[in-house]
Amino acid sequence: MKIAVVRGDYLSAWEMPIYEAWLKNHEVTIFTGKFPVYKINFAPGFKVEKLWSPADLNFGKVKRWKMAILNRIFVDAHVLFGLEEKLRGFDVAYVSETFYGFTHQCLEAKKKGYLKSVVSHASENTPFNNESIWGKGAWKQQAMREMDKFVAITAGAEKVLLQEGCDSEKIVRLYPGIDRRIFKPLSVVDFRGVKKNDRVKLLFVGRLVPEKGILEILKMFTQLSKNFPKLELVVADRGPLASVVEEYAAAHKNVYYLGRIDPYQDMAKLYSLCDIYLHFSVGSPTWVEQYGFNLLEAMACGLPVMGLDKGSVKEVVRNGGRVVGKREYLPTLEKLIRSVTLRKTISRQALELVQSEYDAKIHANDLEKLFKSTL
Repeated sequence: MKIAVVRGDYLSAWEMPIYEAWLKNHEVTIFTGKFPVYKINFAPGFKVEKLWSPADLNFGKVKRWKMAILNRIFVDAHVLFGLEEKLRGFDVAYVSETFYGFTHQCLEAKKKGYLKSVVSHASENTPFNNESIWGKGAWKQQAMREMDKFVAITAGAEKVLLQEGCDSEKIVRLYPGIDRRIFKPLSVVDFRGVKKNDRVKLLFVGRLVPEKGILEILKMFTQLSKNFPKLELVVADRGPLASVVEEYAAAHKNVYYLGRIDPYQDMAKLYSLCDIYLHFSVGSPTWVEQYGFNLLEAMACGLPVMGLDKGSVKEVVRNGGRVVGKREYLPTLEKLIRSVTLRKTISRQALELVQSEYDAKIHANDLEKLFKSTL
């Protein structure tokens, strides 16, 4: 098959192992904007097309109100100029969500006969989201009618599709996975200045934006440090709140800010060095946590997850951690900090869960079969 993976500026390192599994038997082309959010080190064999997009202006370079204007000009800023013509001769376009500009473009290319089918990854778990913007509701309904298949990655995503009018026969539930050859427990004594010692290390990985809960994490750590003197916090990734984290780390000797980890495969070393993975996505009026590949990576390295019960976090983590409401978060975390035995038990459960449910190769094979069924 000739497969087009169309992700615009949101292509991430987390999903690349899934697409790499197709390279042996298929021709795979990745379509992104000119300036994607994440730096990707593409494996040999991929064809990459970088097309201009209004979304290239985003991600801290322009103010939110300017992006709101762009969204209203283009219906959605994630349009890839010239994409339809580039799709001539493809068998399948694998897109994301019902409301992105590039999803609409792929469906238009299919109507013109440029490609045979369009399949969409679906993770949105807020029904009727984004429909306040003129035109997006119509695009979503077009996707419901014309999309060949939807891959709902959680029960919440499947429920939203049904609420918005999707035919249940078009929906397949599949859990994406990670590359278990990379993400596994490693023996690490030092990673970029963070050393293995008798201190309990809490790890936060995620874009440093308010909706990911980094500000709440810092407040909690200040409180925890009073009762647990042998406690360390490690923060990785970048975002608008990076300066806040940098200042906090500079003022606290037991806090490390590492920025974005490159190459991304080195994240396995960081996970393996730490003791508890913190996930506290508080969300926003238009977004709650949809999946969280970092959750899978952490569990694959034997790291117990301490998660906030928002969005699909509990469905993904299951017994690989503790997922609770805001009131229970801090006391539950304190129990994990105190008990090495409890952490080891959850670590074992997390490893077993990833092995049975979250393997990128298995997910890639399932998608490949699904694509063939649409041709």
